[in-house]
Amino acid sequence: MNPILKEKLFKKFIHSRCENGVWCSEPTNLYLIPHTLNLTDNYGQWQKDLFYGHMKVFLKMNPQNETFCKSWKISEKFLEKFKIKFIHQNGQQISNNNETDTSFSDHIDINDFLHKLLTKHQKLEFENQLKNTMHKMYINSLNDLTTLPPHSWENLKSNLGPVIHNLLITEVQKQSKNSKSNKNKNLKKTEGEIEADFHKIKRFLFYETKIKEKTFPNERYENLSYLDKRALKAGFEEQRKDDKFDGGPILTDIEKYLEENFATANLPGKTCLCEIICRKAGIELIVEPLSSSELNRSKVGETEQLLMALFQRAEALPHLMCCIAIDEIDALTPKRNEKSGEHKVDVLCLLLSLIGGIKDIKNVFVIASTNRLNKMDEAFCRRLQIKFFVGRLDPEKRLKIILKLCEIKLKSDCNKKLMNDKEKHEFLKKLTTNFSGAAVESFRSRIISYLIKYENPIDNEALRNIADRVAIDFQIMLGSNTIPILIEEKHVDANINNKITKMNSKEYTGKILIDLSDEACGKMQIEYTGKGKNGKELKRIDLIDLPGVNLTHDVIPTLVKLSIHQNVDFIQMFDTSMLLSNAAFDDNTVMECVMEKLGEWQQYPRSMAIFDVDSLIGVSENMSDSSMGQSNSYSITNNRLWQQVVIQTANSKLNDNSKNAHKWVVVISKNQFICKLFKSLTRFPLSESEIKENEDGVKERRCINCEIGYTNAKNSIDSCSFHDGPLIDIRVTKENIIHLDKKSMYKSFVEYNAHERQDMLKNFAYLCCFQSYNSTGCKKNFHSDVKDNRDLEKYRNYF
Repeated sequence: MNPILKEKLFKKFIHSRCENGVWCSEPTNLYLIPHTLNLTDNYGQWQKDLFYGHMKVFLKMNPQNETFCKSWKISEKFLEKFKIKFIHQNGQQISNNNETDTSFSDHIDINDFLHKLLTKHQKLEFENQLKNTMHKMYINSLNDLTTLPPHSWENLKSNLGPVIHNLLITEVQKQSKNSKSNKNKNLKKTEGEIEADFHKIKRFLFYETKIKEKTFPNERYENLSYLDKRALKAGFEEQRKDDKFDGGPILTDIEKYLEENFATANLPGKTCLCEIICRKAGIELIVEPLSSSELNRSKVGETEQLLMALFQRAEALPHLMCCIAIDEIDALTPKRNEKSGEHKVDVLCLLLSLIGGIKDIKNVFVIASTNRLNKMDEAFCRRLQIKFFVGRLDPEKRLKIILKLCEIKLKSDCNKKLMNDKEKHEFLKKLTTNFSGAAVESFRSRIISYLIKYENPIDNEALRNIADRVAIDFQIMLGSNTIPILIEEKHVDANINNKITKMNSKEYTGKILIDLSDEACGKMQIEYTGKGKNGKELKRIDLIDLPGVNLTHDVIPTLVKLSIHQNVDFIQMFDTSMLLSNAAFDDNTVMECVMEKLGEWQQYPRSMAIFDVDSLIGVSENMSDSSMGQSNSYSITNNRLWQQVVIQTANSKLNDNSKNAHKWVVVISKNQFICKLFKSLTRFPLSESEIKENEDGVKERRCINCEIGYTNAKNSIDSCSFHDGPLIDIRVTKENIIHLDKKSMYKSFVEYNAHERQDMLKNFAYLCCFQSYNSTGCKKNFHSDVKDNRDLEKYRNYF
């Protein structure tokens, strides 16, 4: 900042604080200019140091033997005679003797705590009663008191009365907030954070003075951005160098969004990330990150009052970009339907009015996190200007966390072998597929425990067992097994393994159909793009036989092997186990669960979705008998889910350079009807046997029943009309019954003329329906060129 502007700015700040008069209770030579904001609202007491501990502004009498009078004020002309002197304190905060620390240690004896508390509020007459009550409830320290469940607080209220009860609750809440603030104060600020703090101080001084100097036209409050680009860049660069959490690609996206929207003068219409964003970017976090349960209150109107109090805190700091962070926001903003309670709707409506509504507060930056985006109200989601997905770590990040923390914890010889073994590094990447950050942390801790306990190099089998236990604890399953078990070589045939490792030569599209209708051998059909005889690109399939595989459970190890070979970061399986683990039983919850998992899967650029269609959808087969014969019909039982399977398969893309996407979609089924319907809807290429079958379908044949020409392609269940009973002479009796076919009748009547033959045919009829020789068939079925050996004895017994 320009030195001349800096001096003018502080003079105007002092004038704004003292122009309306100052009252001094005691004579003093040194007066501290107030720079703190104090509020008491429905959420509690709130105190904010607007200089963030970096400075304090004092007025000092000269000469030193003079003191300020009890009541005084400063005029603007008199202020010009002031001399501003900036004193550096070597980076240390200036202490204020008037401030006293009233916080207690968590492990302080409960009797000492009660004595100090009652002495402070002059209520020592309740000391003995309080001590006896605490002794009966086995409360021996302040920590025991702060961790009391709600029903125990109700017992205290009934025993002590509302006055002492409210006094205890207020003090416990205060100590809880003090412990959090003291923890934050002990954190040493980095250069980027200090630079962000000074930008906030600059905005505060400009706001207080509303400076409009012609000498510095660019240094006006209206031209001063909420965030400083230099501080923003420095803070995020520091975070990228952090070994514990470098932020990954999401940090770059957040930095870009903040720089474009809040590091300019014009303002446009997960919890760990929230603190990093606020600390590094210079955003004012007006309250510690909250969970929705802290805001949800049982009494009507209390939740709305708390929300209003938080947003009003931001109104008290109009010169700063303020932040409110709420975890699991879906509990406050559920979808509105006929089952929604009035209380939930009121809270949602208040949030909508405060964020982009009629009560919109421009300097509030709301950070919300959720695991159930599909459960949230659509109007609220639209008000959130940008959305980020915080997913599972990629293989390199998982390995980096495991090795870096192991290096810090252990420096033994057996640990060095783990750090330098490249093959083991690749094995660790495979073992931790689908692991979340918490699962990786647990896996790392158990590796360290193993190395400390046995003091021997850890082998692959021990790593597999540890990863398997972690996967079971965190419910990271594919079907009924964990990925560490499924990647064992013994689960995959050697020939299949060789074919999978050679799958880099073709342009695969990412679509796979596994047909398990053949009990002896399953068929894995992988679509790829190749060139035909005329040079044009054609879609073909790479066929891999799976001998002895006829169940979904048996094909999963092969798919895991394929995904690891293709560098897939995340595998999502849609089957009955997935639905049961998410308590999805009825059609609506099943659909919501599938859509939620699909939404998560779509966020990963390198991923594989596996659909066990038979367990998710299924096919109903209807058989009916009539005078026209037997007919079979098939239908999909869950059309909504089936539609999603088809859409996801049709939209899957592999090697999409524009988005760096490598997505695979696998459909598994034992039903021939589903496989044929799937190929038809997704234009999936046919295998050689299916192509040959189709070629046979256009070959003309002659039906043995109706003697009409047909092709298999146009052969339906009602194409052939025929009689399945023999011709009989209706003039004969049971003893001398004769049965003739059309050919034998033609030979018998060949010596007669046409008129005579017509008269003779009137004496013959079909035994199946007693219709005349020239009548249309009484049965309908497919055309067939195979001779039908009917059992005519059943008709002989008819008489």
